[in-house]
Amino acid sequence: MTIFLTIILIVGAFYILFALILSLSQQFGEPHPSADLSVSLIIPARNEARDLHRLFDSLNKLDYPADKLQIILVDHRSTDGTYALMKQFKRSSKFPLKIIRIESETQGAAYKTEALTAGVKAASGEALTFIDAECRFQPGWLKAMSGMLKSGYDMAGGMIMMEGESFFAALQRMDWIFLCAAGSGFSGLKIPQSLFGKNLIITRRLYLKSGGFPNKKAWTEDLELVKRCAGKGKITLNLSPQCAVHSLPARNLSEFFRQRIRWLKGSPSVRIPGLLAMASALAMDAVFIAGLFHSTTLALFALLMKIIGDWLILRKSLKNLNINNEIILIPFYSLFSILYQLTLVILTPIVKNLRWR
Repeated sequence: MTIFLTIILIVGAFYILFALILSLSQQFGEPHPSADLSVSLIIPARNEARDLHRLFDSLNKLDYPADKLQIILVDHRSTDGTYALMKQFKRSSKFPLKIIRIESETQGAAYKTEALTAGVKAASGEALTFIDAECRFQPGWLKAMSGMLKSGYDMAGGMIMMEGESFFAALQRMDWIFLCAAGSGFSGLKIPQSLFGKNLIITRRLYLKSGGFPNKKAWTEDLELVKRCAGKGKITLNLSPQCAVHSLPARNLSEFFRQRIRWLKGSPSVRIPGLLAMASALAMDAVFIAGLFHSTTLALFALLMKIIGDWLILRKSLKNLNINNEIILIPFYSLFSILYQLTLVILTPIVKNLRWR
């Protein structure tokens, strides 16, 4: 038991130290809004008819000069009426809007990568912005994102907030805040690991310099893009509410695990610091599970160290987003993350058939 306690202390101390470093490096500065750049807003969609009203309502409320914004909607082989809704919205859009319809899959192209690349080819803006089709955002969101580029960054991401009142939705909201907060810490350390395609802006210059999205099957095309851009430009992930978009959580465990399996299959795109963070989290998960076979006390001690590390990463973001009351969910989130991460390790090698939507 003494040996196992020592292992828990070493793994837990490493996890907490890693979390503390990321916490101290997170970026919350309020960006100075700007509308000087011409922006192409690229939005890929596949079978999104149910939720497109959220996007369309936000787009028409955007506070951005119409002569500086180009909206590009990319319908990728939808079968639920998404394309018809896009055409209908085009008639009422207050911004120039282009619709691209992809009806057949290019040999060797991944679903979302193909849609994103098609959108970029049609874009004319100095900056390229990417969000998902179920997202909504505040009127000043694009000015805030554009302001980060005007302040000297070449690529920037923002917070992603999951909506929903259920306990499962709350756990997913905590998970996304955790991921964004950790990503912000890495970018603050000048070793960017992850920005998310749900909320991303990049200068055309850096996009072209990096080679852009991969022309291959890539379930984590945003990770691949960050990997290509690292060292070629200045990158940030800003946790300010001004830069946040609101998205919808997975409706059930099946949908949730399909998404996370895609991410794990994209782990080869993660750079060494990110892999160390993943290894640290998995080691923490493993000692908790192993502790269950030794004694309840050891397992609870391991869980406590995991909770402390998670709290360090989450606490500033929860306060900054004005949802500090959800801090009480952290112990539940820590246990949830242990269970789903270890389940992913088991499922990912088994699951072969994946799809974007």
